[in-house]
Formats: sequence, C-alpha cells, structure tokens
Amino acid sequence: MLLELHIENFALIESVQLEFREGLNVLSGETGAGKSIVLDALGFLLGDAARDSLQKGDRRARVSGRFLLSAEAKQWLVAQGWDEDDQAVALRELSPGGRSSCRLNGQMCSLGQLRELGNLLLEIHSQHQSNRLLRPSRHLELLDRLAGPQLAATLDEYRRAYRERADVDKQIAELSQAERERARQLEWLRFEVQEIEEAGLKPGEDEELEASIRRLSAAEELGKRSSSALQSLDGESGCLDLLGQAGKQLTALARVDVSAEPLLETLAGAESLLNELSHALNRYADGLQFEPGELDTLQSRAESLRGLKRKYGSDLDAVLAYGKEAAEKLATLENAEQHMGELQTRSAQLVRQLTALADRLHELRGRQSKSLEAEVALQLADLNLAAMRFQVHAQRAELGPSGSDALEFYLAPNPGISPRPLAKIASGGELSRIMLAIIGIFAKFEPLTTLIFDEIDAGLGGRAAEAVARKLKHLATSRQVLCVTHLAVIAAAADQHIRVLKESEEDSTRLQLSVLTGKEREAEIARMLSGDAGAATSQRLARELLKNR
Repeated sequence: MLLELHIENFALIESVQLEFREGLNVLSGETGAGKSIVLDALGFLLGDAARDSLQKGDRRARVSGRFLLSAEAKQWLVAQGWDEDDQAVALRELSPGGRSSCRLNGQMCSLGQLRELGNLLLEIHSQHQSNRLLRPSRHLELLDRLAGPQLAATLDEYRRAYRERADVDKQIAELSQAERERARQLEWLRFEVQEIEEAGLKPGEDEELEASIRRLSAAEELGKRSSSALQSLDGESGCLDLLGQAGKQLTALARVDVSAEPLLETLAGAESLLNELSHALNRYADGLQFEPGELDTLQSRAESLRGLKRKYGSDLDAVLAYGKEAAEKLATLENAEQHMGELQTRSAQLVRQLTALADRLHELRGRQSKSLEAEVALQLADLNLAAMRFQVHAQRAELGPSGSDALEFYLAPNPGISPRPLAKIASGGELSRIMLAIIGIFAKFEPLTTLIFDEIDAGLGGRAAEAVARKLKHLATSRQVLCVTHLAVIAAAADQHIRVLKESEEDSTRLQLSVLTGKEREAEIARMLSGDAGAATSQRLARELLKNR
C-alpha cells in the first residue's frame, strides 16, 4: 500500500508531499490540469522511463515513496539482501544530464530492483501502462485458481508426474549422450578392477612385507649376533654354566645355613629364565634360514604393492576401497543397457499418465472457462460494456508443466468482430473498465497490490458511472485503490479526495495538489457536476452524493 509520495521538480510539479489512505483515493481537477502527472511520477519512481520528467532549469527531479509491504514484497526484500521490515522507502533522482540514481531503504539499488518491487506493490491500468492481467502467461494460472480444489488436486498430481518424467528423460539423455564415454569408462574400469582383484591384497600386507624384507636383508648379521648371544648363554663358561657352578655353592651353603635357601630359589628362577631365552634364540636362529630367491620374491611383491598405492590410494585399505567403488561403477555401466530399457519403459508409462491427466485438466478448465465468460459478461454489462464479448481462448498443445492447454483471454469489442487477444484490442479508459470487471473476479486470488486506474471513466455517465463507482468502492474494501477521475459520482465515493490545480504565470506553469475535506470537497464535486462550483443545484447534488457515498 502506498502511504506517502514526495515529488520535487518533476514535470509541472515543483514540490508536493501527499499522504494516501486505505480504501479509495481519487485525484480530480479540470481537464488538462495534469492529474496524470502524479501517476507518471509514481511510475517513474518504480522504474518507468524518465521521458520529459525534468522541469526547465538545472535542478534534479526527485521522487520518493513510502510503502506498506505485503508478505510477498517482504520476502522479495529479504531475498535481495535488505533487512526484513514492514515498510520500504524508495527514492529515484534524475539529474539534468539524464543520469538516474536509485535508493531503497537508504541503500543504493538498481533500477531493475525498483521495477521488480513496483510490480509487487502497484498495478497500473491506463493507456500507457500494461498490467499483469494482460500477460497471457498468467491467464492459465488465474483460471486454475478459480476452478477450485478438484482441478488443484489433479494439477498437483500432473505436476508430480511431469517432474518425474523430466527426471527420467534427463537420465535417458545422459545415458545416450555418454555412450562413447561409457565405453571408454568400461574398458578402464575393467582394467582397474582386474588389476586390484588379481593382486589378492590383504589389509596390512605391505607393512608385514617391509618387515620381512628388512629381516631377510640383514639375515647374515642377525645370524652372527644370535649365535654369539647363544654362546654367551649356553656355551662353555657361558651364563648357564656359571649359574650351575653358583648353584652348587649355594646348595652347600643352604645345608649349613637354612636362611640361605631363598637365595637358592632365586638362582633357580634366574636359571629357568635364561633357559627360556636360550630356546627362544635357537628358534629365532632357525627362522633366519630362507630359500634362495625368497628375498627377491618379497621385494618384487612389495614393489607391486607400492605401484598399486601410487595409482589408487595412500595405503592398502584405500586401494581396496577404490577397487570396491570401481567394481560398483563397472556393474552400473554394464547394466546401463538394461537400465536404459527400464527408463524408456517408465517414460512411456508417464506419458500415458500425463496424457490422461491433461485430458482431465482440459475438461475441468473448459467448464471453468464457460463459467468465467458468463461472469465477466455480467460484469461488463454492469459497466455499460454489454456489447463486448469476453472469451477464454484455449487450444491443445504439447504436454507442458501445467498440462496441454495454451490459454489466453480474448475480447470482441463490438458485435460482428472476431475476438482477439485482450492485450491487443483495448486501450485507454475502455481497457481500464474491462480490467475493473475482470479484477473484481480475480481479486481474492491476487496479492494485495495497490490498484491504480487512469481514464477509467472516459465516456461514461448515468448508471454505468454509478456501477463503476460501486465496483471501485467495493474493490477498495480489500485493497488500496487510486483513481484519476472526471466523474463526481466516483469522486464522492472516495475515502480520500485530492484536487490537482494548474497555476500559470507569464513564464511558468506549476501544479498544486491538496487533500479536500468539508466544504472544499463539496465545492469540487459541485464543479465536477456542472462546471460551476457555486451553483446551488450542483452544491445540493454534491451534498447528496457525499451523504450517500
């Protein structure tokens, strides 16, 4: 919702600050007074081309606006990197040299960002502005929103199947495009898997091999040292021989002195340990015996393992893990032909399912189209546009994200004329009234944007003008509406009335804008009725309109 608009040095406006209210806000004034300049300033603020925005002189044009944000606009603000807030202040300046600068909540932003935000905040209906309801890309979505839960459930089911089919077809394309790559990968993976499997690896084998190689490489030295150790233990005058002699002496000692017996037991324990050591050394020496060429065999195996580690991993565990993964990839690629067949079968199943669902959607949309056409016809008749014929133009197309329907709103402006796309056949106030008729139907499904109507009352009077006023007033109960009008009945229905007055001097022209209340408003409505703000009859009618608004 637009809360405040500040305009400086823009076209005929030197400086004006306007506050807007909820509900219906109207701008009135004499023909040619420049009422649409306010809307031009608002459009300029939110991304429109500058055109002739600057006044004469070297001052820069400046337009700023404060807006209350909808939930959708808040999400956009956060997604663009701004802090979450309930309001936003937009500013756009244009220098005499034609350079434009933009700010949003005090930070620099791009013109594109202001334009995106503007699309979320305002919807302008005039002969210069397009709007979202004119975009054919949105017509199918709008019709579906009207159709209710049965179509929504069918559409959800269709979209799930459509996404699955897209995923399946993507896999088929990838398999097809990768056929040469698949053949190359198969050959390489087979080699890798075979090389790792034939190696017969065991976890930790490389460490055991290195230890064995070190032992065999030093076998001669190890043999000499183990023999020398055995000689010291069990040879002539070795440890065991000396312990035997010591045992004889301690045995004789214990016979004389019983307290020496523990010494004899300690000696016996030492002798037992040394005997165990002697046996272990003998076994160790026997283990140093190896077959000729055994060292070469071990070294060759170790080099093979090092080669595998260089290619597939830092240790044997990593090599084994790589081999397992390669085998799984190989199995997947070898089964690719079978997998391709399964994917193609599933794609065909999904196409049949999607075709059936698309047929159901087409049927439901056809019913809703007839209902919408009848409802719009009633709305158009109420707006003095009964001669027009609204049509939902639908044709079948290829299966797409929302079915097989290509849909667009068409309009025949007069009897005997074939309907044509809505965006190409209507303009000016006629377009605004058509949009008013359609917006009233779709309003409850649309984001709560501010709706702006310019020239909606062109050529209207009597009951048609009253109908437009009623519809604007009703529409303004759920959202903010801004309307430039020449009709007293519309101005009297407003929640806020702004008058635009053009003041001319010898060498300059400027606009004055003011919010009207009380007698001032009554006088302006009287002027709109008869051109004479002071006429007693016009004043009485103005009071009646305001009383019954």
